[in-house]
Amino acid sequence: MQKTIHIAKIDSTTSDSIKNIATELIIKALPEFYDMVPLKTEKLQKAVKVLLGLPGSEFEHSFIAMNNGQVIGVVAGILSDKLPFAYAVSSKAMLDYIEEDDKAHFLEMLKSYSEKVPPVPSQTLYLSRVGVKREWQRKGIGSLLIEKFGKVNDRLSISLHVHRANIRAIDFYKKEKFLMAENSGNEFFVYLKK
Repeated sequence: MQKTIHIAKIDSTTSDSIKNIATELIIKALPEFYDMVPLKTEKLQKAVKVLLGLPGSEFEHSFIAMNNGQVIGVVAGILSDKLPFAYAVSSKAMLDYIEEDDKAHFLEMLKSYSEKVPPVPSQTLYLSRVGVKREWQRKGIGSLLIEKFGKVNDRLSISLHVHRANIRAIDFYKKEKFLMAENSGNEFFVYLKK
């Protein structure tokens, strides 16, 4: 594989085909959450795609890594102080696609899920998702995406959640010089990179 990597911001001019692949990577990056959403794949992808680059969403700052015109990775996040509003925006996007009969269950699931996720430090860049195509993993793509994301505001630390059972991701973040900032016994740890 020839490595001609280009990192680009996702915005309103980004093509649907590129956003579709980025959306798939975002969903694969957090199966613990998306597997619980009562939507079929097509509707789930539509709900998530709406959020890419959307101001106020948890994917406000979204970037893709491309190699020879093909999407190979994605990173997305927001300033941590905007997270409560961003979660509301994301929940609303999901609710727009969820059948009326399933909405109450979804809201209960969100409440239960949020209790498992400790707060992140304020005044940080919150890395909401990072996903790299399997064939491009362990080739530095995730590192490039995190570096680009950090340039959104290079004076701030980067914070993130990682599921305690996701050893591969934990090892990756440690390699990227993230340190555990919170281990309150929840299902998710908080990691921080200064």
